[in-house]
Amino acid sequence: MPDERDLIRSRIDLVELVGERVKLSRSGKKWKGLCPFHAEKTPSFYVDSDLQLFHCFGCKKGGDVFAWVMETEAFDFRGALEQLAARTGVELPKHGGKPDDSKRKIEIMEEAALFFRDAFRKDDGASGYAASRGLDEATCDAWQIGYAPASEYALGTFLKSKKFLLKECQELGLLTETGSGFLDFFRNRLMFPIRDEQARLVGFSGRSMDGTDPKYINSRESGIFNKGAVLFGLHQARPLLKDSRRGVLVEGQMDVIACQRVGVPACAPLGTALTETQAQKLKRFADEVVVFYDGDNAGRAAAEKAFEALGAAGLRRSAVIAKSGEDPDSILEKEGEVGLRSRVDGRVSPLRYRVAWLLREYDAQPGISKPEFWEAVEATLAASPSLLEIDAVIDELSALHPNAKVDRLGVVRSLRAEVSVRSKAPNTRKSTVIKEGTIEKPRGPERLLILAAMDPAHRELAWPMLSEDDLIVSDGGRTLADALLRISLQAPTGDRAALAADLEPALQSALMALEATNDPFGGMVEPLSAAVIEDARQRLLKEKARRDRLRLYEADRKAETLEEMYGRTLREPGE
Repeated sequence: MPDERDLIRSRIDLVELVGERVKLSRSGKKWKGLCPFHAEKTPSFYVDSDLQLFHCFGCKKGGDVFAWVMETEAFDFRGALEQLAARTGVELPKHGGKPDDSKRKIEIMEEAALFFRDAFRKDDGASGYAASRGLDEATCDAWQIGYAPASEYALGTFLKSKKFLLKECQELGLLTETGSGFLDFFRNRLMFPIRDEQARLVGFSGRSMDGTDPKYINSRESGIFNKGAVLFGLHQARPLLKDSRRGVLVEGQMDVIACQRVGVPACAPLGTALTETQAQKLKRFADEVVVFYDGDNAGRAAAEKAFEALGAAGLRRSAVIAKSGEDPDSILEKEGEVGLRSRVDGRVSPLRYRVAWLLREYDAQPGISKPEFWEAVEATLAASPSLLEIDAVIDELSALHPNAKVDRLGVVRSLRAEVSVRSKAPNTRKSTVIKEGTIEKPRGPERLLILAAMDPAHRELAWPMLSEDDLIVSDGGRTLADALLRISLQAPTGDRAALAADLEPALQSALMALEATNDPFGGMVEPLSAAVIEDARQRLLKEKARRDRLRLYEADRKAETLEEMYGRTLREPGE
């Protein structure tokens, strides 16, 4: 009898599954496409529909359907098994071979969701409130929004009629046990089902409709629900994340729904600061996370905690600067889809987010002389590891300084010196600048390609060239190219400073030096364009061909020498 792994394999078409992420085309009996695991321009990634295996001849990754899910979604084997089982309807035994009771628990939750949906449809007050918050009928259906009646026994009576034990329901946070029996936990609230990343219903969030505090109440933690491990809306956002790999983190359910209504892949923690577990889950589906929190002090504090958790998970971080009283839901209502999307597209780095808050907090204007403002700016910059961005921000803020009209260059020097002194490592700037001989500066066309890859206007064209075989070969050029590829195998978004923000200081310094000086061996760098970039690539290809010819020549010379030494031919017959 086949086990659950064989059953899953029999019910999954690997070509179809891979095709959800990779554009495949038929090549004989196989399917081919660009490898999702490394940058390439010519397809070397193949899927065999007969064997149900994938393999890349470039990076050598391959395997079956379980290996695919483990590689693309950062699951261990058990996680991949559970996800594919849910997709194919295969029931898994619990660890140790005992029946899994989570299925019954989720069945209870689904029945509760049906009860809340039915109550919502029957209650004009609930549907009217939802409409007043911009939740039309289609949105309520899509998110299964419901209503918990004000009665103390409505849900409990319903679940009892379905033959569920009230103690079980209490353990799932649906009921509260008192001396007189079991009472409904949620009463007179708009109900939002909470599903995990595999779309399993694990809890509920109830929103007050009459101003009663707290505004939101979440299910108590249970055997299937841990609020520090679940992100509201993540399972709905997953299809949107497949192409962009850029998620948006918001504060509340209404914000998640507002964003996803216009195709922005948003999700939210459940009323607490973002946890490292939640950040790690986001990393399965995204490379960058945009923090889009409310424009108040609470939102600012929560954003800082989110930056910390996201950074610990190794994710690129950015943020939207919202005005006081703004959130994604209100922005969509006032400015529409274009306005909401433009805010996300205009995201900034965490450092610029902090500086923007200082500008607002101190009402900074040109000619400002408040010493406390400049103290706060210097402290904020000193805490940043990004030398590139620190220099850019200093240059921008220097225009506000009261001495800028007299000696702006002097203001810049002064601010840089103060930031260096305030830094936890005062000699950071001096010690991390690449000295001659530490990393050889790339020259000529190599330097031009790396500059093009740093430039947002030309990055899409130049980025794949960083990984072309034997194209960039100098020690310095290869070091910088590999550092950029470690950020992302595909061309990432963001300006130069944001791109280099997560690199170690020594590499940032090398890139700064690359942009700040002319190439002493290649002359002045002409303005970048597609033609200039392609010309640089062709020059490197010619150099590669020259090296190949030289290697062949050296090989022939070596063979001739060996023939003379041993008196016999080393070549194969007919060669």
